[in-house]
Amino acid sequence: MHAMTTPADFAEVAVGKTNAEIAEHYGCGITIITRFRKEAGVVANPPSRARTLPDDFAAVAPGMTYAEMEQRWDVGSKLITRWCREVGVVSSGHRSTKPKAAPRCAPPPRRSVHRGGPAPTMATADTSDAGMAASYLRRFYPNVYRMSVHPADELRARNVPDGGRNHFNVGGRGIIAANDLIELARAKGWAA
Repeated sequence: MHAMTTPADFAEVAVGKTNAEIAEHYGCGITIITRFRKEAGVVANPPSRARTLPDDFAAVAPGMTYAEMEQRWDVGSKLITRWCREVGVVSSGHRSTKPKAAPRCAPPPRRSVHRGGPAPTMATADTSDAGMAASYLRRFYPNVYRMSVHPADELRARNVPDGGRNHFNVGGRGIIAANDLIELARAKGWAA
């Protein structure tokens, strides 16, 4: 890739034009035009002057609201505020008719991460001692759930007694009976 050299006619072409117009003329990007300006010593056009105070503002504005002033001179509320401050005009009413931004919505509530077995709901939450101990142990183990959720043939294949009732799968520890689950929870600080 080779760097473009500053064209000989750049100073004449750049007068009164924006960087985008010059870039289109030479078929290059704005960054190159900026470099050309530096190399040729051609200053960019000064930004357009800010809207000046209308001649009749001091005479007309005192009886008007901000909304009326915005509409009459077709400007925004910040400019009206600046003009009022410069002249010492106090508005007679409401600041603006422009709609305010809608309030931000609260984020949805965070949901707890459920790591195995069926997702508990209020209707199926286990409120037995063993179920509450299992809920407590989910703080310490990745999967804690009642074995009765598995199909009967799978439970028989895994030698789980009583069809999985009163037995829990505790991730990292295996399948344990409800009484052992309660004791494990108590050892971790759970109180029934």
